Amino acid sequence: MRTWKVDVVHGDLADAKDAFEGYVELLTRGDTSKLEALPEAGFAVRGVGVGVAAHTALVPSRPSRTLRSAEPPAVQRDIFAVDAGRAAPAAARAVPQLRISVVNGNLKFVRQPLMLGHYLSLKLTGTEAAMDRLLDQAMSESLGTGLYPSAVGSHQVFLNTRRNPDDPFVLPRPEAVIVVGLGEEGTLRTTDLTQTVRQGRARLCPARERARRRRADQLRVGSDVDRHRRYRCARRHGGASHRARRGPGE
Repeated sequence: MRTWKVDVVHGDLADAKDAFEGYVELLTRGDTSKLEALPEAGFAVRGVGVGVAAHTALVPSRPSRTLRSAEPPAVQRDIFAVDAGRAAPAAARAVPQLRISVVNGNLKFVRQPLMLGHYLSLKLTGTEAAMDRLLDQAMSESLGTGLYPSAVGSHQVFLNTRRNPDDPFVLPRPEAVIVVGLGEEGTLRTTDLTQTVRQGRARLCPARERARRRRADQLRVGSDVDRHRRYRCARRHGGASHRARRGPGE
């Protein structure tokens, strides 16, 4: 950037009448011979001499607008401190990107478990209300008894056991609904969201395992009942056949 010099302090530039002709030429032509030009050596950095090029990389100088660490500040100076790791080149701190897809469809056809966030409220609305109808009001019953997750870190898994009346051989969809608490509206932080989603996701596997064991126990009990019924039936018919072979009065 071309630069010209006037032999006055910065505050007196408007009073330097000898430089007015140069000002006019700069405003009209973008160039002037009335003022002393500085060497074109790149950026002039204040405090290091005229004409010294500044080749240092620019870094954010407003900590309030930089990305903050997920860990809350421990002392007052941490609030305005700039994380040195965040000033590193983008290539050095590149991380895998999270790919997000938006699908316009009906949640009744979602096969995978569905995670919902719940802010503190006394009524289920929107997606929660729609899922509650699919789960035969299991979610609203939990809300009414005070067990429904609302605080950050709380969670509850609702396994979908409702069969399709039109086709009982179709598996319930979605498989499960995972509700995670988000606290009060307007107070959710990034760390809170990470914590509550992690807790809800970790809760899904144990819930699946308990459901699998419950179904296995039901099948086992059902098979034991059938075996006992067949045994009693066999004894009843076996005793009648034995009396028939012996004949009456024997």
